[in-house]
Amino acid sequence: MSRYSVFEGISIECGNRIAIVTMEQPDTRNVISDDPLMTDLTRACHMLNDDPNVGVVVITGRGSAFSAGGNIDKMFRREGMFAGPSYAIAHEYRVGVQSLIKAIQGLTKVSIAAINGPAIGAGLDLALACDLRIASDTAKMGATFINLGLIPGDGGSWLLPRAVGHQRAAELIFTGRIIDAHEAVSLGVVLSVHPSAGLMEAATDLARMIATKPPLALLYSKELLRHEASDLDDVMAKAALFQAILHGTEDHYDAMQTIMSKKSRS
Repeated sequence: MSRYSVFEGISIECGNRIAIVTMEQPDTRNVISDDPLMTDLTRACHMLNDDPNVGVVVITGRGSAFSAGGNIDKMFRREGMFAGPSYAIAHEYRVGVQSLIKAIQGLTKVSIAAINGPAIGAGLDLALACDLRIASDTAKMGATFINLGLIPGDGGSWLLPRAVGHQRAAELIFTGRIIDAHEAVSLGVVLSVHPSAGLMEAATDLARMIATKPPLALLYSKELLRHEASDLDDVMAKAALFQAILHGTEDHYDAMQTIMSKKSRS
């Protein structure tokens, strides 16, 4: 396999019309609100769109987690994209994590999330932005924003109902509960569950099967599926505004204090 060498936060290996993109920030559990991972993954999507030798993109994470979503420590300290007044936070959502999710969802190549571990909050939304999802038997998933006094601020309220239906999406978003990989299959969040050691083999097998199909037919098939509904931008614009306001609320601050207290005792 050939390897892109222009990234710090991710790695990309290409061969047989398949690109395997690995988030390489295990120390942060591959949070997607931080650079270099956030910007690198966004850039990679645009580069892979322009690569005629790639037909399928597999996205996975290094370490124990697929992605823990947003950086809780920075959120609590109101640093990075979570700093400043509401209008500044809304802007950071739009140019940062929302741009990443839109880049994943906007891939012209077929995308597969190989969920190797927990996919929480925005990490779940990243997986949902892919066309297909398979998971290891150690994976857990949750739209946990409500537990922080927040909403799905990066497109999850648009993506999750398209995977599981409105009522089930509402239940998962309103409760913020975490589901295991087997429940994720039963709900339609993922296609299948595999032992951890066999996850990438399963992902590669699926990618290989798709990559052998006629490229233009794949492109047009995906284009039709992607435009089944076309109001993601509107949802994200509202989500950035609402999320920015919620970051300044006492409910959010109190929830963060509780989480940080638990972290300090563990």
